[in-house]
Amino acid sequence: MTERRRNKTIIESRWRKRRRNSLDIIAGILHVLEGGGQSKTAIMHKANLNFKRVNIYINFLLSRNLILVGESFSSKKYFITKKGLEFLKDYRSLKEGEEKLIEALRKLQSNLSLGEA
Repeated sequence: MTERRRNKTIIESRWRKRRRNSLDIIAGILHVLEGGGQSKTAIMHKANLNFKRVNIYINFLLSRNLILVGESFSSKKYFITKKGLEFLKDYRSLKEGEEKLIEALRKLQSNLSLGEA
């Protein structure tokens, strides 16, 4: 494997393992709630967040009306709102477009590297 190709592989693997940004985390929480009401603990585990982060994001999502809270047998459950579902739909569409763009860039890159020797 050439040095250039090895570096490209390292860069691609690092890109795939990148940290989640705020939008990814928000979408993850909304995805968890898409299946129905969840407790804060369930959100924390299913969205892979610690207690501090889940509180920050839940408060943010509540303030933006993307989720709502309800009481069920003296425990709080969080639910996704219509606005939250719309956000999740837009996010998924954006991610799909991003994947198509990355694939197109890879094709262009491979076409350019065919002429190199």
